[in-house]
Amino acid sequence: MKNYTHHIVYCTTCSVTKKWYIGIHSTNDLNDGYLGSGKILKHSISKYGKDAHKRDILFICEDRESAKRLESTMVNNTVLKLPRCMNIVEGGYANNFGDTPWNKGLSKENTPKLSNAGRKKGSTPWNKGTKSPYSEDSIRKMVNNRKIYPKLKPKYKYITPDGTFFKRNEVAEYYGITPQAVSYRIKSETYPKYKQEKI
Repeated sequence: MKNYTHHIVYCTTCSVTKKWYIGIHSTNDLNDGYLGSGKILKHSISKYGKDAHKRDILFICEDRESAKRLESTMVNNTVLKLPRCMNIVEGGYANNFGDTPWNKGLSKENTPKLSNAGRKKGSTPWNKGTKSPYSEDSIRKMVNNRKIYPKLKPKYKYITPDGTFFKRNEVAEYYGITPQAVSYRIKSETYPKYKQEKI
């Protein structure tokens, strides 16, 4: 298996439809032009072209497993139901050879049986009773301490009740809302603690 130097969680947005896709990617070149491999995303790229899609790096992780776990906290059933989300499966299911879910093509009836096949009878799943492998405080620290490369230097900072972010998508993921909802809060008098300032 090839060793990669970078493991990222990214968000690709279509400038025409404003729809977005969150995924993970392992690479040796952060500027490799990779946009994602989701089925709906590929259709969007085919229809509107690569130039109409922009990839933003949300997090840079130590390894691919960490990226998977972080993606699983971002792309859940609630997020999949958002009208502008192009993801079709929950995050964290990507394998080491691409972004195809391990259970693609299998029926819903067989998937639980296979996922439990290697578990000893009576054992407890590692994630039972947990909603996320990371606490809210841990995610906040990752946001504030993430690596920023020169070409990705932010133009704005977003001030929220829980801290300062440097990407609108990060605010959206943290609060579990859409990027458009973030813009609404910034402009609305109902949310005086949400502000956007130029750096």
